[in-house]
Order: sequence, then structure tokens, then C-alpha cells
Amino acid sequence: MPDGYRHALEMAPMSLLGIGPLELVFILLVAIILIGPRDLGRVARSAGQVLRRIYRSEAWQALTQMSRSLRNLPDTLAREAELDELTDIQRTAASVKEDLVRDMDPLRQDIRALDESIEHAPSSPVPPPHPNTSTDSSDTTP
Repeated sequence: MPDGYRHALEMAPMSLLGIGPLELVFILLVAIILIGPRDLGRVARSAGQVLRRIYRSEAWQALTQMSRSLRNLPDTLAREAELDELTDIQRTAASVKEDLVRDMDPLRQDIRALDESIEHAPSSPVPPPHPNTSTDSSDTTP
């Protein structure tokens, strides 16, 4: 799993908008003290409506998309670097292939020449030497 996703998953269960559980409790206590328990429901409802409008706005969606793109940028760059490296490897392999094909042409010509010489060779095979016949003159037995 890429690091960007792992980081998002680690943050998700314990935070809402980057606010952890202890911060949320602190904000609620301050809101009760400043607003009062009687008006807290009305203020919370209007705050929820404002947040909903913000989340559904195109500006917020563009901001979150840009944020996602920036978080995934290192992974994207790494993948592109690997693709560039693979492209270089493919170019090198193609160059080696061309060199091999170029070097194989003289060998193919030699093989064709050997095939032609075999086809034009005399049809009667040369008999092998007889095993009892010795060609060495120093080996004389009385």
C-alpha cells in the first residue's frame, strides 16, 4: 500500500477535519461556556448548514482535489521515473537486438555458402581407412 494511503488511513479513525477527540471536547466546552446551553442547538444547526454549503461548493471540491494531487505527487513522480527507466531499458534492448542482427548477417552468409558447397560436393563419400591397415612406418613386426 502506498505511503500516502497508509497515512490517510492512520489519520481517519481518530480525526475529523484534523481535529482529534480531545480537541473536539475542548471546542464543545468553550462553545457551551460562550454560547450557553440554550442557544447551542440553534448555533450548531446553523454551523452545520454553513459547513454543508462549504463542502458542496466547487471551490472546496477543487481544493480537496488539489490536495489529493499534491499528496500523491511523490508516488506519481516515482512511477514516471520508473517508466522513464523502463523506456531507456527498451531502447538499449532494441539497440542490442539491431547489433546482433547486423552481426548475424555475415554468419548467415557463411552458412549459406557452406550449404551451397555441400550441395555441390561429390556424391560418393570417401571410404574410411581400414582398421587393420597401419600407416605408421616405424611399427614393423617380424
